[in-house]
Amino acid sequence: MTPIKLLKKTALAALLSFVLVSCATVQSGMQGVQLGMNRQEVVKKLGNDFQVVSMVQTDKGGLEILRFSNYTLEAGITGYYILHFLDGKLVESHYEDINMRPGRPNRPARPR
Repeated sequence: MTPIKLLKKTALAALLSFVLVSCATVQSGMQGVQLGMNRQEVVKKLGNDFQVVSMVQTDKGGLEILRFSNYTLEAGITGYYILHFLDGKLVESHYEDINMRPGRPNRPARPR
């Protein structure tokens, strides 16, 4: 085998391994997330690929809402984990299925 072919195969194997490990981290990351964890612990488990949905000061403290994408190799993004942090501690989490989002009515086809 020529050195170039070997290099191509090695690079492809490394890229494929990286993609699979990245996806596995996002998909299985919520299993280790628990209420009461601080924001840094959660981001360490789920990764830095998130959006800040909201930040507000309440009577009970600062509330920050983060949205993490959940995806699979087969389907792409399948939904979002919505995490609520009060003064930096996780106090609520829920899952939003992308196919069940409001504003996407299931309308029957119009007759022609």
